[in-house]
Amino acid sequence: MGWKGGMFVPRPFGKFASTSAPSFWVFIFTAVLALSFLVFIETRVETQISLATWEEQSALPLWRAQRSFGLAIQGAARDVVQSAGGAPLPGSVGAGLGADLVKAAPRNAVGGAVASVDAKQVLVQFSEEGLVEQGVDGSVRFASAALEALRERFGLGGGERVSPQTATFSFSVQDPGRVEEAVAAFNALRGGGEVVFAEPDYPVTAAVVPNDEYFPLQWGLRRVNATAAWDVETGSPLVIVAVLDSGVDLDHPEFSSLLWRNLGEVAGNGVDDDANGFVDDVQGWNFVVNSSDVDDDFEHGTMVAGVVAAVTNNNKGIAGTCWSCKLMVVKTLDATGVGTVSSAARSIWYATENGADIIVASWTTQESSVLREAVDAAAAKGVVIVAAAGNDNTPTLQYPASYERVVKVAGTNSQDGRANEAGWGSSFGSDTDLAAPSTGIVSTYPGGIYVNASGTSLAAPFVAGAAALAKAHRPVLEGLALRRVLEGGVDRFGEALGVPDHFIGEGRLNLAKVLSFENATSAEAVISFPVAESVVNGSVVVRGRAGGEGFLLEEGPGDYPSAWSTINSGTRVSEGELGVWDTTRVPNGRYALRLSVWDNAGEAHEWVHVQVENTPCNVGSERECGGGVGVGACTPGVERCLAPGFWSACEGRVDPQSEVCGDGVDNDCDNETDEGCFLCDDADGDGTEGKSATCTSGRDCDDLNSSIHPGANEVCNNQTIDEDCSGAYCLPGDPNEDFKVDLFDLTLVGSTFGCNAAASQCWDAKAKRGDTNADGVVDVVDLSSISSFFGSRYGANESASNASSQT
Repeated sequence: MGWKGGMFVPRPFGKFASTSAPSFWVFIFTAVLALSFLVFIETRVETQISLATWEEQSALPLWRAQRSFGLAIQGAARDVVQSAGGAPLPGSVGAGLGADLVKAAPRNAVGGAVASVDAKQVLVQFSEEGLVEQGVDGSVRFASAALEALRERFGLGGGERVSPQTATFSFSVQDPGRVEEAVAAFNALRGGGEVVFAEPDYPVTAAVVPNDEYFPLQWGLRRVNATAAWDVETGSPLVIVAVLDSGVDLDHPEFSSLLWRNLGEVAGNGVDDDANGFVDDVQGWNFVVNSSDVDDDFEHGTMVAGVVAAVTNNNKGIAGTCWSCKLMVVKTLDATGVGTVSSAARSIWYATENGADIIVASWTTQESSVLREAVDAAAAKGVVIVAAAGNDNTPTLQYPASYERVVKVAGTNSQDGRANEAGWGSSFGSDTDLAAPSTGIVSTYPGGIYVNASGTSLAAPFVAGAAALAKAHRPVLEGLALRRVLEGGVDRFGEALGVPDHFIGEGRLNLAKVLSFENATSAEAVISFPVAESVVNGSVVVRGRAGGEGFLLEEGPGDYPSAWSTINSGTRVSEGELGVWDTTRVPNGRYALRLSVWDNAGEAHEWVHVQVENTPCNVGSERECGGGVGVGACTPGVERCLAPGFWSACEGRVDPQSEVCGDGVDNDCDNETDEGCFLCDDADGDGTEGKSATCTSGRDCDDLNSSIHPGANEVCNNQTIDEDCSGAYCLPGDPNEDFKVDLFDLTLVGSTFGCNAAASQCWDAKAKRGDTNADGVVDVVDLSSISSFFGSRYGANESASNASSQT
């Protein structure tokens, strides 16, 4: 270990260059050095381009540092000592200098590759259990000719019941190669009523776990659900990832079969065989000194490359995110970790023109038109550029991450929070697309060894590796569609995960979700105004693009709102107004604007965070607001100051509508009240003057007589007079007007009222009569008489016993 390029370089894993036993004093001297440097210095090269990696050993407790040192001296493969999160892993042993080594048993991947998904049996759910007959000898028969024909055709056997709730059985097929054919044949019988459905009885396998020696220490891969993803895809040599960095250790065993080779170039002949403008660029190009030497002389590029891809499942070293994609080495940074915008731009052009599918840029620089041009050209050709957010612990992403067409990656720690360690912290902000692990990451290091390092430089290659897996699994993916897959393939903050202290994207990378392609959409969501981190007030016209079938624009308080309010929704907007946000309706503070755009393949999202600062108002004060909701609304509304800068919703507005007689309001906003309504004399002297559109000759419902007016008792045996002016009449015996004579009506009649006259005369709800049998009690017996009398005429034919059951 030692100092290199202003960076302390720890070597906690792997072998020393020499395997001979050191002398006692060399041993002691080296031990003192190993225990001395427990605090690392932030890697920050204050030049045109700086690195986004912070190398550390401070994450290792003292005893772990000692043990690591002891392992290195003995040149032995190290045991699983401790997880990156700090908790001892199962099977770990005690620590201490010179402690005995106990090597964990290798963990084997299933077959070393993704398990076959070929099924050898068929699952069938029948409409009833009796269709399947099992013999004592294990044979199976069916109770229908059509099913029996399939049994003989495919040589079905077994017949084991799968579900205790449904008639679902599993059958073996004599020729396993005909399982799909058998499934189709069973499903063809679904219309006959015997078969509900059929499907292959797929095998279930353990998740692919590589047997690489240091994989148990690679918490980042486990956290992004790599083993589940590797069940689906481990990569393809047809996918090329260009590592634009300080070069790569070409002799490192982890890259022995993964380095891209320019097949159009003959090595060492001094001729530009493929006429691409670069002589002997067999494995890439060095834009620092313009040569074909792309070996790493600063270690940073080797660390980045090891996270993207490494020879995996070989019982050695580490696992890479992508097992078999090719690494194109483009040297952009020199031996001190410094580059220039010109070398970066030329590197992007080279990678694009020579077939790279993905570019990973784990460095930062300033805004540059030249660099933007190269980025846009690459994106236009479908190349996906993945860039580190930076380690400045600020709300502003640096470049190239800040460019619109770049995937912007922030860093997380082992608790899925924003990485914020001693001396550095992941940059953050509205532009961030997603996050990935960035602390205590075990990766490759020049000299055939491994190192534990931190920084957003190591978050970006996780995402680049994810892009390579997605491209391998679905080769047609590129450009914007592939970027959307990456952005959607996350565990979301505030849902599956907690909420970080600052905005670092919608979620943390999940490789399995990336490969699910649920978000493989070409929808585009862009908010161009207001810009991120700006101050807004009043009515804000939100502008941008919504490229899809529909969009939703929302706002909510904070970095990750727990509740959202809709601003506007609609269909495609090429470039223009997305909605108007009245910020005076919300308290002053920090807000998130979120634009969601969708098509038939998925969704795209854009977030922008702003600060609302409206002029304070005096709490309790009022002001007029507008002229109403509809055109011509005549009564201005009033809003109240509920908090400084926060006005209530507009209240008291009246919209134009038809005039309502008698309410004393100018409903149609023509400055006249109750026009078109007739004022009627109080002819009956009950003190109520009628106002109605139906009033004629001074007479209306209210003024026929003193017992007929709004609120009067309705007489149910008189179907010609609307006594209560309700516009409805009740049936005889049905005072509640539900068109049934039942106990609900009897309840209204009351009790103990003598009446021995005919039912037509006694059944007057308002007069409290209903005792038809004159026994002094109004009861079910009376109801029976009433129902019988009125049933044939008014449809009330319930018996007294049925009626009584309703109470």
